[in-house]
Amino acid sequence: GRQQGLLYSRVITKSITDARATRPAITEGLRWLSDSVGPGDTGMLFIAGHGVNSDDGQYYFIPWEGGHEKLAQTSVPESLIRQTLGAMRGKAIFFVDTCYAGNALGNFRTASRELARLANNLAATENGVVVFASSAGRQLSVEDDSWGNGAFTRAVVAGLNGRADLTNSGRITYKGLDYFVSEEVSRMTNGQQTPVTISPIGVPDFAIATVPAI
Repeated sequence: GRQQGLLYSRVITKSITDARATRPAITEGLRWLSDSVGPGDTGMLFIAGHGVNSDDGQYYFIPWEGGHEKLAQTSVPESLIRQTLGAMRGKAIFFVDTCYAGNALGNFRTASRELARLANNLAATENGVVVFASSAGRQLSVEDDSWGNGAFTRAVVAGLNGRADLTNSGRITYKGLDYFVSEEVSRMTNGQQTPVTISPIGVPDFAIATVPAI
């Protein structure tokens, strides 16, 4: 909301947290997001919680009432996340802060093939999805009670609030945020956690936030 009247003329947010984060609520929220982002807009999807891969490699985000035993029936599948991002008519950015987040777009061993397919689909409509994942491969996402959340989420918030303006230009770009988050998470976790940022080939850097004048 802080960016309203700065980089964006209007900022609309929808938060689904704790006990409200049920599968139906998340599904409806994803539908709302894909329907709300117009050609000149920037849509951002941020999910934080617990994610796992099924035996066949499908990634699932586990909602409040979800269970490992019945992933397909109780959790939010990778396919729905893909569908949401692909339906956005403007720029799309996906932040995922879950355990084994690097697998969010497929098994990391085959991530290049999965991401290439996603990038090609989006390029056909002149859109590109930039993916910020909290950790690589099978790294755990590090949390600390004193932070109030995970290292990745803390770094993303700090970066968007101004610390990722590395050139003091007054603007934060996704590449600047990428560099800041990578360095900050590594520092906070003593190198235990390595964020991954992936963007489709050919997508130029673009501003995602403006630093308010002091």
